[in-house]
Amino acid sequence: MGNLSEDTWSEIKANQELALIGSTTPGEGNGYHDAMSWRVPYDYDDSQKKRDVFSSTFISIYMRDLGSKINPNLLRKNNYLDGLKFENCTENYLETFELYFGQDRYGRDNITSRLGEWAERLCYRGRLIFEIKGWFDNDSNQFYGFELLWLDNEYCKVRSKHVVFKAPTESGEIKRVKISRRKCVIIDFPKERGGYKGFLRKVKKVRMLGSQYNFDPNNPGGSLDYSKNWDKQYNKILGDWGAPNNHLEVSEYYKMYSEFKFAKMGIYCNDSLINGLKDVISYLNDKLEEEANLSFNVKEYDIGYFEEMEKKWSNGELSFKDANKVIQLQELKL
Repeated sequence: MGNLSEDTWSEIKANQELALIGSTTPGEGNGYHDAMSWRVPYDYDDSQKKRDVFSSTFISIYMRDLGSKINPNLLRKNNYLDGLKFENCTENYLETFELYFGQDRYGRDNITSRLGEWAERLCYRGRLIFEIKGWFDNDSNQFYGFELLWLDNEYCKVRSKHVVFKAPTESGEIKRVKISRRKCVIIDFPKERGGYKGFLRKVKKVRMLGSQYNFDPNNPGGSLDYSKNWDKQYNKILGDWGAPNNHLEVSEYYKMYSEFKFAKMGIYCNDSLINGLKDVISYLNDKLEEEANLSFNVKEYDIGYFEEMEKKWSNGELSFKDANKVIQLQELKL
């Protein structure tokens, strides 16, 4: 695959200096786009959407903590960026990716900001679906930019070759379109932890527990027993996922064991995010006629290294202090 000519890149760069303004019809703005989905009205009255499918503890504590574990825009940002390498691509290609993936002009740091958003949303939703909206020159039809349009899972059905998007429009009409899988980025909860279906099953089980609190002023002892039993059942449901800061009356060994499992889930989730990023790269390769690839090499996020450290801790070869650095995905110098 040959690189685009300098004349073509000059045209692309000229378009990139303008805002993404236009429609699906050429000539109505600074370019035209090929979006098939649309923004669902913010105030759309849908009882299903208003339903609270998470218990407050699950959404506000557990999944928040998982999102923080994955989010590369926190303390680990520099180390994370050092391990994220774009290879076999021109500088023009890389600049195009950086400009539109972060949707601003401030450089590669915004990659971690966007991945941080993805991380938190993946933890709350279990699946992310984006339509890649391409932008083209009005006259030459040359591709020059893109946007990622988030599609709510509620309005999507994922098939083998396409995503069915069925949603209300601004007028209240319900429309349905098929969007090619090649035009979408789909990021699922890691298969090692049950995938999207496993995520939904876990949410359902937590919901069936009901409220964490059932205070009865006439029976405070009974209320305390209820809360203790709720915590026990809650932790049992999430046992295979692990848990941060487990407050049950268990040994320090078991608490660390549980945190290792939780951190491992964070590594698996990060792999899902990186694969989604690679799908964006693949889309750009097709549009910009290049063969770029993305590599991610950070020792602390390598599952083989992590399991080796986990084994060392289980065998008593790693202190609790060093084990805590491992589960925080921090560099460990042995």
